[in-house]
Amino acid sequence: MRKVVGLASVPVAVVVAIVLGFALTGGAGQPKPGVVATSVPLPAVAGRTLGGSSFSPRAYHGHVLVLNFWNPYCAPCRGEATVLDLADGTLAPKGAVLVGVLFSNSTFPRDLAAARRFARELGERYPSIDDASGHIASAFSIRGIPTTVIADAGGTIRYEVFGALKPGELERLVTRVQRR
Repeated sequence: MRKVVGLASVPVAVVVAIVLGFALTGGAGQPKPGVVATSVPLPAVAGRTLGGSSFSPRAYHGHVLVLNFWNPYCAPCRGEATVLDLADGTLAPKGAVLVGVLFSNSTFPRDLAAARRFARELGERYPSIDDASGHIASAFSIRGIPTTVIADAGGTIRYEVFGALKPGELERLVTRVQRR
């Protein structure tokens, strides 16, 4: 009898794992992880950073722009934070601008204190915009996080990366964009 109960609980555990997986990544609308090449106009990116300063198109005009949508309660975002910080150290001297965007929805709450703590604990050197109204995420049709968008210096989005970046991946994509 005990084995039957154990086996009966296996489907329940699988269902719970699937539901949690959807909840933690943003839901069923989340695109498949990977890199997608694209060629669409870059919406204007502006807002208040977590540090209180303003970020506007003037900050990235004429430069490759890398936007990373994240939230401190997103486990893959935490794993990718070191990859982004290392990439920023390599890319900033080459003229690329990296900026985070604090994403929030019904799954990922807007928690500025946690976001600031996350950035401080992980030693992030690049700014992050507080997208309190969700207008930036909406303009980019963000359906899940982490998502990274790479635009060329002329204002065209060239790549979208769905899921956590792998070490070296961002540097390779930015180099491709800079060579165009």
